Amino acid sequence: MFMGEYQHTLDGKGRLILPAKIREGLGETFIATSGLDDCLFICTRDEWAALAGKLKHLYLAKPEARPS
Repeated sequence: MFMGEYQHTLDGKGRLILPAKIREGLGETFIATSGLDDCLFICTRDEWAALAGKLKHLYLAKPEARPS
């Protein structure tokens, strides 16, 4: 999982362009979904499975319950 802030651009069709360095780290298949606090989660399949397992047990309306 990548953490931090990244500058991004959208192409003419509104698609997010990921830098090659990030794409290489993700492999051929990955999960991209809306995250918390207006963020985007982009994870490998294994990282997503681990994160999803944690999210199933949290009350996400409370910021202190969110994974860091």
